[in-house]
Amino acid sequence: IKAVENILPFIKEGLTYDKACENYGYDFKGVAEKKSKFLPPLTKEEQNELTNPVVKRTIAQLRKVVNGIIREHGQFDKIHVELTRDIKRTYKDRMNIQKGQKEFRSNKETAIASFKECFNEEPNGKNLLKFRLWQEQNERCAYSGEPIERNRIVEYGYVEIDHIIPFSRSFDNSLNNKVLVLAKENQNKRNRTPYEYITEEGKNWAEFEGVVSMMKLRKPKRDRLLKKNFNQDSEKEFKNRNSNDTSYLSRYIKNYIENKLEFKKNSKIQKVFTRNGQLTKLLRYSWGLQEKNRDNHLHHGEDALILAFSTQSEVQKLSTISSQREQFIYKKTQEKQEKAKFTTPYKNFKNDFEESVNKIFVSVAPRKKVTGAAHKETIYSKNSKSKGVFEVNGGVAENGEVKRVDIFQKDDKFHFIYMYPADFIAKDLKNTTIKGIEIDDTFDFLFSVYKDELVEIKQKDKEAVFGYFKFPLIDGRLAIQPNIKESQFNSTKHRYSTGSLEYIKKFQVSPLGEYREVFHEKRVETIYKLKKRKKNGMANSSNN
Repeated sequence: IKAVENILPFIKEGLTYDKACENYGYDFKGVAEKKSKFLPPLTKEEQNELTNPVVKRTIAQLRKVVNGIIREHGQFDKIHVELTRDIKRTYKDRMNIQKGQKEFRSNKETAIASFKECFNEEPNGKNLLKFRLWQEQNERCAYSGEPIERNRIVEYGYVEIDHIIPFSRSFDNSLNNKVLVLAKENQNKRNRTPYEYITEEGKNWAEFEGVVSMMKLRKPKRDRLLKKNFNQDSEKEFKNRNSNDTSYLSRYIKNYIENKLEFKKNSKIQKVFTRNGQLTKLLRYSWGLQEKNRDNHLHHGEDALILAFSTQSEVQKLSTISSQREQFIYKKTQEKQEKAKFTTPYKNFKNDFEESVNKIFVSVAPRKKVTGAAHKETIYSKNSKSKGVFEVNGGVAENGEVKRVDIFQKDDKFHFIYMYPADFIAKDLKNTTIKGIEIDDTFDFLFSVYKDELVEIKQKDKEAVFGYFKFPLIDGRLAIQPNIKESQFNSTKHRYSTGSLEYIKKFQVSPLGEYREVFHEKRVETIYKLKKRKKNGMANSSNN
């Protein structure tokens, strides 16, 4: 706006845009952002603009895939990006959004100042969100109404941020769907709405309504907390509404690639094209390809192949028919095909398509983030015969979920240390195996395995098992999901004993599905030790 105001007097005098810019001292051509061979990471400014963590993770994965393809096959000729359905907003809607964004920034700045005053430190994103929710909820747990101690907000495992309507059932990751609750309440609620949780546990709903009414909540959040009739239709409505976030992400990615990535220099055509998800679905049907199977991840690969073979003329045809025939977009796929009549790319396309899909090795991102309760809710006395292994509030409690397995070897035998959330905040690394053996320098550390890392194990007199590590079960056995349809995974069927192993191997998987064996790693220390080392390093750097 400032630049427009500066050149406007010259425009009024009759000068053309380029001359008006030159008269004021602007380069009317602008300064083009330098493009690179590989897709670069987001700048600090771009990171600040994107507040949604899902969007940031998606772009991080996009970079890995795009750069992996470039390393393997060279620069792209062009890229097709699929867009989901987008709902057009009115001027009034846009003004309301802008007003809300301005209010959000103002509230955030106030919260940062309050946090610094309370804790005497700069807040990270998660702790700031906890603090803001805590203030909004009158310093109480959103579900139980119990007071939340201010000085414990940032304490590990004390409080958690919960999706009011479970994310898996709503796709709603907005602030209006988040509350701060005591960790035990979050664990008990599980994948339920507040109404389902309160009523199914035999608690007093009227009491809960009273707790909510006392909080300084916006109407959308209060409505979510008090929503009773969240059925399948509601889930569908929520998911459709929040799919617009995906549409925004797709458009952002299109511009991100277009502005930052080099393409083949001999290619003078448009480099980045967008495709509507409706076109992908219609082409799948028109080309005689099998229905999308959402029981596994291969349907993403199928969509990518369809996108790659789609043409701009097909986009224009779909757009023309949609505009000429009212309600065309809502008709059944067969009816659309009769009107559109898209032809197969070439004669043996279907066979080549199926052969290509069958060659895909699904790459799954390991889950290395340590979150969740440090221990189970029930606390026993120290004299009880419980299997309690975590001291808390004068008693003992059973450990939470296993987050990492550290594997050692000695004399052709393998030894496993199960790392629970509590173990990551201890002063020293845990050195006791699941069988009570103390690990010392005579044991060789091989590697650590997190959930969804690729492994292969071989038991004596049995075939090797190759797949993604899921979790150790209560009885100590490992659950491994073969690289097959996710729906076929069964933790009872696909579990294996650690007592008779001939070998266990770990593999690193690239974003393109290529994998290679990991032979040795350095054991990662506890969070306490890492923080201490970082602090000492900063002190030494300051002294130097």
